[in-house]
Amino acid sequence: MEEEKIYLELIKAGIKIASDSLTKVVSRINENRLQRKRDKKQKKTQEKTERIILNPSEFFDVNISIDYENSITKIQNHINEIERWADVIKFSDLSKKRSLNSVYIQLDTYVVPVKRQFNFNEKKNTLPLEKAVLSNKEHCVILGQPGAGKTTSLKKICNLIITENNDTQYTFPILLRFRDLEEIVKSSILNHILNITPIIFEFAGKKDSDFNSDIEKVREEAVITFLNSINAILILDGFDELKDSNSKNIILKELRKLASKLTNAKIVLSCRTGEFNYELDYSNTFEIAPLNNNQIELFVNKWLNDESKSQDFLNKVRNSPFADTSIKPLSLAHLCTIYQRIGNIPDQPKTIYRKVVNLLIEEWDEQRAITRESAFDGFQTDQKFEFLTNLSYYLTINYQTSTFSVSQFELAYENISEYHNLPLKKASEVVKELESHTGLFIESGYDKFEFVHKSIQEYLSADYIVKLPSLNTVKKNFEHLGSELAIAVSISSNSSLFFIELVLNYFNKTKLSNEFYNSFISRIISENPAFKQEELIGVTALVLLSNWINPENKVLNKYSKHDVFIDEYSIFIEFSKCLNLNDQKLKISKYYKYNGGVQNKGIAELIRVKIPENHRRLPSKIFITNKLYSEFNK
Repeated sequence: MEEEKIYLELIKAGIKIASDSLTKVVSRINENRLQRKRDKKQKKTQEKTERIILNPSEFFDVNISIDYENSITKIQNHINEIERWADVIKFSDLSKKRSLNSVYIQLDTYVVPVKRQFNFNEKKNTLPLEKAVLSNKEHCVILGQPGAGKTTSLKKICNLIITENNDTQYTFPILLRFRDLEEIVKSSILNHILNITPIIFEFAGKKDSDFNSDIEKVREEAVITFLNSINAILILDGFDELKDSNSKNIILKELRKLASKLTNAKIVLSCRTGEFNYELDYSNTFEIAPLNNNQIELFVNKWLNDESKSQDFLNKVRNSPFADTSIKPLSLAHLCTIYQRIGNIPDQPKTIYRKVVNLLIEEWDEQRAITRESAFDGFQTDQKFEFLTNLSYYLTINYQTSTFSVSQFELAYENISEYHNLPLKKASEVVKELESHTGLFIESGYDKFEFVHKSIQEYLSADYIVKLPSLNTVKKNFEHLGSELAIAVSISSNSSLFFIELVLNYFNKTKLSNEFYNSFISRIISENPAFKQEELIGVTALVLLSNWINPENKVLNKYSKHDVFIDEYSIFIEFSKCLNLNDQKLKISKYYKYNGGVQNKGIAELIRVKIPENHRRLPSKIFITNKLYSEFNK
């Protein structure tokens, strides 16, 4: 209660200053009223009229005061609402709320937003978020991809203002979450401020056609003077959560007016990167940077609050294919929560890929009851996902990179848009909607786009591949799809059959490089598919090894002179563990017999004993290491 009384005294002083400032405003309004009366009279008489004055009833006047009876309650409710909102973190995977201060780490912001950056060096120009927001008088726009930490950072700013340790120039926080606005009108922000401050307006004067606009001018002037006098800070969260472009334009118009007049008060606005393509005068625009290694460590240590568990978690994530997803606070928080529940990270990375994609494309908005309408008919969540899988595949096979120019994206769009019922000439509009609605495909610099994580790009491409009716259209691009094909094996409805089909029907008939096999087998180990334990899986794995180390493949294998170093193939030992080949007690002699070594380089040449029934796809000759031959021919 003592805190509310302090705020009340502050507000009373602010209202007194606002009331004093209205003298000039009211005077200007009455001068305009008098001039309109003169103009009207002169139009009727067609001659100049000297003596025209306002009657007492025609004078506009206003008195503002404070509602003492309700003021303490209003202020208390407002501060309590901010405290409740700013004190905790909660999402569906979290069994109970977490205190903000127990897990919060300060984020960095790019001084130049990513889409305006021309080279990599500009990414080095960063500021701690709290310093970016509070260290100068300029208003502040905080941009960030979904899950970057925009709202959490605004919660921390609120906490700083309402605690006794507040050492900023700002004294009174006013919170507005745009998702809570039921109706958007031209003074939505102003009305919200008046709803939480105990200011009473009493207006007098002739209720002519200009009366309402005069009231609006006075209310606006009074609120702006009031906010400046008390050094208020307006926390406006989620501009991207406004329902449509019309609502955004109405709010933006009001924001521009407030930004130009609030000189001692401050506006802090948050928005998803893809939804804020505007300039706001008297404002600085920052974008939240990904977590660096030190921030990830600090975050995990605070979240798990156990040094040994934190180290175990960090080691496992860093050695996983989805390590790059941990650079976003939202994804990292979910990983930590899963680890807390099961004492481990999921054995199969596909679980994390799906979780991250679902979070960004749908789940995170659903948890906060936010609906984002598409500008294109039928382009809803599922359709966006299918489009992204196709886009990822097209860009991967054509450019073999993780960043793409505008022209490359536009060409990709032209080639695939018809399959998704999207208008041909709307590439720029579609990419903006994908960025703002999903955060999976983002503008990452000037004339540059990329998927939010490399591992997610690979997962999306794999999802496209695995849903094709045949791999015949893909096989010409195998050389560039080592990781994607390995993920496709993992996410397929039957990993065993998909793997057998891929190796025996496609790899056997395609010359692929050592680099491809290295990439494919390494990723299979990381993805840890759920293989069915059967002999054909084991012998197919040996065929895969043969394709990799085949000394007869002189065109693509870098060991073209039979100069094979067996240590290079230690990775295959890990692969055999992944498939549990030892447990299968695979007998090579059932399929192949020894035909001699290859120049004593540790490689055995095996020839097929006979065509096993139903196994006609097996090649007539394979090569495996002597060590593996001995292992499986005991």
